Amino acid sequence: MLGLALFAVSLTAQAWDDSRRIVAAPPACAAGAQCQIAVTPGMMAGQVTLDFRGRVPALAGSAVSVRLLDAAGAVLGERSSFAGADGSVSILVANGQTLPPGRYRYQIQGIAQGQFEVLTAAATAPPAASPASPALPAAAGSLAGTWHGIASTPGLIELGADGSYRFNGRAGGRFQTVPGGLVFDGALSAWNNGRATLKDGVIEFYWKNADGFNQWFVYSRGK
Repeated sequence: MLGLALFAVSLTAQAWDDSRRIVAAPPACAAGAQCQIAVTPGMMAGQVTLDFRGRVPALAGSAVSVRLLDAAGAVLGERSSFAGADGSVSILVANGQTLPPGRYRYQIQGIAQGQFEVLTAAATAPPAASPASPALPAAAGSLAGTWHGIASTPGLIELGADGSYRFNGRAGGRFQTVPGGLVFDGALSAWNNGRATLKDGVIEFYWKNADGFNQWFVYSRGK
């Protein structure tokens, strides 16, 4: 376990919206790991998120778990993500919209741990406008190729013309086109039950997990 003096370092990463603010100390990285933490605006009004990015070549293609704990060490939630083919990791650590004010800690398996503080009460986001119904995507064959992670999403998805796919260089399962997007079984079924939207040349997985955290992974086809 990496040793940390609780809030001994200066809290430097900071961002806020109308009524929510989080401050976070720099993470303590494991030996051989590169890591950083950032507080960024959330994807919806009234939200702010704490996001971790790092790289550990030894974990390339592996599952990585992240734990959220309160100041006393009680586990508030645990979930997993995947390291990219080069060992890069991009994980949402906390959603400010769902946490009451207080001090928290996080542990990212084999990579880093750190601490942050939620300073103000959660905002109530205005209702989102209903999105227009997306068009039916093209058949699986026209989607064949390598889709690379963008917008801090690591790794890649290789779609085959026969409806099979590979994830980060490994056999993943099969996919099919449905109105509005794609449905994956196998490795990617853990993301929004395998359902992704397809719009403007981008495959997007976006959902809220059981702990209330936004999950977002985005892929664009390579040239």
